Order: sequence, then C-alpha cells, then structure tokens
Amino acid sequence: MKIERTFLLTLTLTLLIALNIFTLPCFAQQVTSIQLKEPEGWYKGEPFELRTAIFSPDLQMIAGVAWSSRVMFWDVSTGEFIRRLQEGRGPNVAFSPDGGAIARVANGFGRWDVSTGEPLDWNPNAEKAAFSPCGLTIAGVGYDHSMHKWVMSTWDVSTGEQRRRLEVPAATYTKILTVAFSPDGGTFGSVDNHGRVLLWGMSACEPKRIIPAEDVNGDGVVDILDLVAVAAVLAETGETPADVNKDGIVNILDLVAVAAAFE
Repeated sequence: MKIERTFLLTLTLTLLIALNIFTLPCFAQQVTSIQLKEPEGWYKGEPFELRTAIFSPDLQMIAGVAWSSRVMFWDVSTGEFIRRLQEGRGPNVAFSPDGGAIARVANGFGRWDVSTGEPLDWNPNAEKAAFSPCGLTIAGVGYDHSMHKWVMSTWDVSTGEQRRRLEVPAATYTKILTVAFSPDGGTFGSVDNHGRVLLWGMSACEPKRIIPAEDVNGDGVVDILDLVAVAAVLAETGETPADVNKDGIVNILDLVAVAAAFE
C-alpha cells in the first residue's frame, strides 16, 4: 500500500540520516518577539526597566520587579500588563509550583494570590531569607520578638506553612549579613556581623527529570521506538508529542529530529 511504502521510505531515509550517510539542511524556527507593555502610572521621567523577572510554571505569565521593588504581572502571549501585587515589594520572588501564588523575600517572607494580587500571609521572622534552588522551600534567619531569640525557619512556598523552626545560639545584638543555599539545596548557611558562620542540613532538592521532546514515548531513551511513534501519526496536525519541532504538523522533520537525538 501507498502508506506502507511512504512509511518505509521515510524510515529508511531517517536511519540514513542517523548514521550520517545522508544529511538534510537545518531548518530555523521562527522566533516570536513580544514587548511587555508599560503599566499605566509608571513613574514619570523614568525609563521602563525591570530589575528582575521570572516566568510562571506554565510560561503564560511573567512576574517582573521594577527598580522601585514593586512586583507586577504581564501576559506572555500579548505583553499586556495584568496587575500589581498589593503591598508586595522586593527583588526576590518565586512562583509556587502550581503557579497560583507568588512568594517574596524582603525582610520577611510573604505570599500573594497571583489571580488577585492580594496578600495571603506574611512571616516577619526572617531578617534574611533565600529560596531553595528548586524553588519549593524558603529558609530564613530572623529575630523573634515574642521569644526574644534568633530563629532559623523554613516555609513551604506553595502553602506558606512553616516546616522547621530552630533556635539560633546568638546574642541579641547580632546582625545577620547574608544567607544562602548550596547548589543542591542540601545545606543552608548564614553569616553574622561577628564573622560566625552557621550551617544547617536541609533536604536536598530532588533532581528534575527533563524529558526531551525527541523521547516521544517518554520511556527515558530516544530510540527506534520513538521513530515508530512519530511515523505512526505522520501528517497529523494539532498538539501531539509526535510533533517534536512544534511546527503544527507531524512530518519528516520530526523524524529527522528524533533520529539526530538517538542515544
């Protein structure tokens, strides 16, 4: 049958490409450029410039921090300004894993509802705080005035729930200069104005398993089975894992991409 011959021809050509016997030219993908819109009421006489910015987990929204430390949101697809955080200031921000809340660290740790910009909670006992590398935990060191003691605390970014609270053996006149996580998130450290370094053991971040687009069947390896999965739906349009290059249609270019990524 014609379909079977087309499949065999395509598969043969793909294998030749994978073996570097035959090559096809590289096809560049179009890049979409979008300019974020300047919010109404931007400071007169000041250029529109962001101090830092992050994407939401689904890449549908951008949270940007102006030099005034105000936190604002934009729609990624249109560049339209959405809203500001109410009372939310600070250069260090992170989205919760589900994208529903955004956390901010600046002389304390707080969370805001992304959909409304309204505050959810605030934890003042963090003179200095930092996000874990995986963005799931915040750890901070601060003075608890109710206890008259310095404490090290950790919070869940998604819920704001305090997970850990330890007393820090420090005098009341101590000033925490900086805090930081190790790259794997397994250690949290602080330095005070007397040059004392404190290190806490933490739960290391779980390494994120990144599945490449070429691993069509998601089994952890790019091989002939992924070629078969693509070939089985040739000419299909719409969103599908077999459309490896995301050009809207499953075709030979997707087969080429899979073959080039053979392990």
